[in-house]
Amino acid sequence: MSSWANHWDQAQHNKALANQLVACHPIAFRDWAIIVAFYSALHFVEAFLAFTQGRHCSREYRREGYESLHEYRKDVVAAEFPANIATSYEKLYRLSVMFRYLEFQGHQAPGTKAGWIGDPEVVRLVNMDLASIEQEVAAEIRPHAN
Repeated sequence: MSSWANHWDQAQHNKALANQLVACHPIAFRDWAIIVAFYSALHFVEAFLAFTQGRHCSREYRREGYESLHEYRKDVVAAEFPANIATSYEKLYRLSVMFRYLEFQGHQAPGTKAGWIGDPEVVRLVNMDLASIEQEVAAEIRPHAN
């Protein structure tokens, strides 16, 4: 099990790449910007859980009766975070699944390489949705971290 600090560092590492990807105009890799932003959000969530509760979703999801770690984590986010954070996390998750597997909920994705989503929306996902998740977690961790 990784420490909260390891998750925090990985989240920051992923966020830096997402920021680099959206800094290009036009954004050449919209799909990867969103995928990397989602994995950054995932590690922010795991940092929060490890820091505040000593929890890690990968150790709990089967015990809780879930077949999917990602589905369990989404439910944990919905229970542990404000609604706006859960919405941002869900949005990043849903789009990352679509771009990773070119489908969502059994339906074919509208296109590869995220060509159907505009640059402003991708920038918003990274600069607003991901940033709000980071800020929520940082508010809990920073006052206690050395």
